[in-house]
Amino acid sequence: MALRPDIQPQAALGEIVQRGYDTDTVAAICGSLLGTCFGCAWIPIERLLDCRRLTAYADALVMRSGLTQDTPEFLRRVAQLTTNEQTFQTQLRHELMSET
Repeated sequence: MALRPDIQPQAALGEIVQRGYDTDTVAAICGSLLGTCFGCAWIPIERLLDCRRLTAYADALVMRSGLTQDTPEFLRRVAQLTTNEQTFQTQLRHELMSET
């Protein structure tokens, strides 16, 4: 799909994710292929869950200025995101089981 010249990258990625299953891995692979073909300007960065934090990390990497958070703060945020993901996965399993 990423090689088709008539494809809209955002629509292609959305379609892939809506198919379900292992969406995080499939979306990462699809996004990297789409990024290779179309660049990154099509990615709506403001829609990312942690846009400000991710942008700060990207800036720190580019500028080589170090992390913007201390280790305990970083670990708390990772733990919070992990809990959010586990809750989402549990809800998704319940929804899928109720559909069958």
